[in-house]
Amino acid sequence: MPDISLSEGQLITADASLRLARTALRMPQGVEVVANAADGGLPVPEGALMHGGPFTSTRMAALVALSVACAAATVHADDGSTGVPMLPLRVAPVGALHVQRAALTLAGRQVRVDLAIGRRGNPPAVTVSWESERVAWMGYGETYPDRHFPELKFQLDGAFAPGVVHDDVRLGANDISELVRAAGFDPFSITETPPFAVPQAGQQPLDPAIAATAHAQLARVGAIETAPEGEFARWTARRRVEVAVPAETRVLQVAYGARPGIEPATRAALTAPATVRRYCVVEAALPKAVAAGGWVIERFSLPAGLDRKPPERATLAISGDKEPRSTHWFACGPGGRSVGVAATSQPGVPVQPDAQGTVHVLRLSPAMAD
Repeated sequence: MPDISLSEGQLITADASLRLARTALRMPQGVEVVANAADGGLPVPEGALMHGGPFTSTRMAALVALSVACAAATVHADDGSTGVPMLPLRVAPVGALHVQRAALTLAGRQVRVDLAIGRRGNPPAVTVSWESERVAWMGYGETYPDRHFPELKFQLDGAFAPGVVHDDVRLGANDISELVRAAGFDPFSITETPPFAVPQAGQQPLDPAIAATAHAQLARVGAIETAPEGEFARWTARRRVEVAVPAETRVLQVAYGARPGIEPATRAALTAPATVRRYCVVEAALPKAVAAGGWVIERFSLPAGLDRKPPERATLAISGDKEPRSTHWFACGPGGRSVGVAATSQPGVPVQPDAQGTVHVLRLSPAMAD
């Protein structure tokens, strides 16, 4: 394998850095490099890197070159992301709770959902849980690597509810959760770039002998890979948070950061039939300046129910917008009509969730507003 060395001050074009990366990682020319793995490609093909031998300094240099390529490609593509929708909450037993009213507040990208809940029957114990998608290292250029929503918080009638966190860690189909925990690693080290295996923050002191044994087992099965730069995590992980809901609870509150889909705004995208149906966009309300470019669309999907069932009523309030006068919000109201959601819409306007209890909101703003 040829050596890759970069002299101080050397400039690398996107094309040149791709050639460097392909050489060092043995990437075939047919493999497409993309900035967002969710769009159907992988920034670093798994067969070329994660299972293709040690994470050497040469390969690290290749990753640096690849990151330059992705960054350059992202600039030319006007940057974008398909977003990471918040997945719905689940109730156990199923159907034990229903949402009478959902009050959603969107402050910038911070979401707060107040669910006024009612009970069905008299089950001895009721829990509400949330589970993330399975998370892997997404590569350089990923807009939302922390797909396990670490900032997620619950409250019950205004009091903080810590919940129980379960992190399911896998190497392929093999469950290595206990080994990762015993070794003291953060299961979501994989959300960092590069994916160095780092200690779990705030953990209890580890038994040195147990930690060493677990560490050796992880290395033996290939869950961590040692290189001069550090140890790289090669696993995937999924987070599950479970909160017990006492019988007297009346309001369940959920708070998290939204990860909206982002794309350059065009009149064609805004007036596409699917967009009009989902967000009730009114063409006459679109600013004429969109045609000149320089505007951005953000698409939010905000769960407002439980068990993929809509609430009886839902409202949406917008606050904290940086440019309230130039920003346009679109959402569907009762009966499928378009509602005008202003940036100061306290205490909220009625909105219509879809059949699975999700409220869809579109934000249109000048790019400089972000």
